[in-house]
Amino acid sequence: MPHPRATKTAHGKQFTVYWALHTVRCRAIPTRGRTAPGRIFLTMLGLLIQWLLSAAALLVVSHFVHGFHIHGIVPALIASVVIGLLNATLGRLIKLVTLPLSIFTLGLFLLVINAIVLWVASWIVPGFSITSPLAPLVAAVVLAVLGMVIRTVTR
Repeated sequence: MPHPRATKTAHGKQFTVYWALHTVRCRAIPTRGRTAPGRIFLTMLGLLIQWLLSAAALLVVSHFVHGFHIHGIVPALIASVVIGLLNATLGRLIKLVTLPLSIFTLGLFLLVINAIVLWVASWIVPGFSITSPLAPLVAAVVLAVLGMVIRTVTR
């Protein structure tokens, strides 16, 4: 954890401000069983930013990966939601069933599972298509790298 720069008081709550990568991170002292409205707002704002960055990552991948096409920002936004929901449901189930294979391949099979999720999402979302059989695998690799960058930035 970075070194605290300052301690401030706002609305009767004490915040410690940290500096890391040109961003200010605030952490409130716990509120005895209640969730502070400011924390809910920051959580929702973080989810919104992560959703927009995921859609932007899909658009970037569609420009660089041959056979991976997204036609506009609205299909990218819808595709990022659908991919998230598929990862939470179908992806978890497939990862559980293929756990021995994932262990045997040292986790590389997870990229194949992510490619399957991308392919299923392309069937569901209009304006999102995959025309090459190798495109979802390459896109899964690029999206994994971009996802790590997005989580690092939004954390």
